[in-house]
Amino acid sequence: MKHQQLPYREGNLVVIYDAHIVENHHRRNKLQKKAGYLFLTLFFLSTTFLVWPVIAAKNFHHKIQITDSAITSKSPAPEKTNSFDLSNWLSQRGIVSIPDNNFSLIIPQININTKVIPSVDLADKNTVKEALKTGVVQARDSSSPGQPGTISIFGHSTNSLWNIKLYNAIFYSLKEVKKGDEIIIIYKGKPFIYQVEKKEIVSADDLQYLVNPWGEEKLMLFTCWPPGTTWKRLLIIAIRT
Repeated sequence: MKHQQLPYREGNLVVIYDAHIVENHHRRNKLQKKAGYLFLTLFFLSTTFLVWPVIAAKNFHHKIQITDSAITSKSPAPEKTNSFDLSNWLSQRGIVSIPDNNFSLIIPQININTKVIPSVDLADKNTVKEALKTGVVQARDSSSPGQPGTISIFGHSTNSLWNIKLYNAIFYSLKEVKKGDEIIIIYKGKPFIYQVEKKEIVSADDLQYLVNPWGEEKLMLFTCWPPGTTWKRLLIIAIRT
């Protein structure tokens, strides 16, 4: 087939061109445009498929954070516990164990570590005698650790090392306590620290010191004096620190 030659005039210049060539040129332009559109479409689609999961994941994570924040803000803060670790406290002071967490007396300087039997009527000799077999006794109506007044504690003494076990003479070495020594009371699972202020010897009939419900908190330990007799009383008075 013979291609048609078409004249083209531009000013005084006449150009003869092939119509088939022009048609092919237009066709190529259209194909290129379509290819370009198809490429752009594919580009945007592929970009969307790649980017969309990332955006969705970020939005999901953000929503989780918001939800968690809301839950956290609504949830009450955990309460602080002020639990006291008595075992750790004792361990730090080199005290291996105590006989009773509810009421015990410790004097490290003279190796006393004993149970305290609470609220014993000292006028009842039989009750006192039985109680002293297992420890020392707190006088009835005297104060308790942590309260104002005097905490009065009585224990056996003796004039011989051989009688310590026989009479459970826990206060045998009480005479060796010095001013400034530390006395520890464990009461209801908590420690109370006292410092020896003075030593006194009083008449066995002088009972006014036993109960003092007023004034500052004091600890008073007392036993028979001289050891093995009932003539007088040895008092150890300590102040709460």
